[in-house]
Amino acid sequence: MQTVSRHHHHTLVDYFRIERMSVEKHEFSGGQIYLMAGGTPRHNYIVDRVAMLMAQKLDGTPCFKLSADQRIGTPDGLYTYSDGSVFCGTMEVTDHETATNPTVLIEVLSDSTRSYDRGEKLDRYKTIPSLQHILLVEPDATDVELWNRGDDGWRRVVLVEAHDDVDLSAIGVRFSVGAMYQGIERLPT
Repeated sequence: MQTVSRHHHHTLVDYFRIERMSVEKHEFSGGQIYLMAGGTPRHNYIVDRVAMLMAQKLDGTPCFKLSADQRIGTPDGLYTYSDGSVFCGTMEVTDHETATNPTVLIEVLSDSTRSYDRGEKLDRYKTIPSLQHILLVEPDATDVELWNRGDDGWRRVVLVEAHDDVDLSAIGVRFSVGAMYQGIERLPT
């Protein structure tokens, strides 16, 4: 991610003004505004595959999937966009259309964001009280990291085989890792 202005401390008002005027998406954290990177063909393919697999299973339930255009807010003041989100029941939003109660968040990793997505961003996501599952997906290898919230905190499950199941029990959705990557070999690495 690229900082919009390194030496200037921005307010949340500045951030929302920039977001309204820009065609690009930005993240806000600690007074800094960061330009969010675009996705590669493999990144976009995985996002679409997961969306399709979830949409089929969520139809007729109280849960629904939204795209990467939905801004997510954490309790500690991170405003960002995940690659996908699922909400159950009534979606809660701030006056700036920032969602605060996702049940599932999906991030497809990239070289420029991998460390951040697996580190600070993941830690901040985990502070969202409603969040039950976080899915981190590698686009260039069969490698899925699933974080599940339980009574004793967060638990990490690594899935690397096509037959492994991505089990999102809080929303009643289960699909194979292989289904997520089906057909990706047609795309460049």
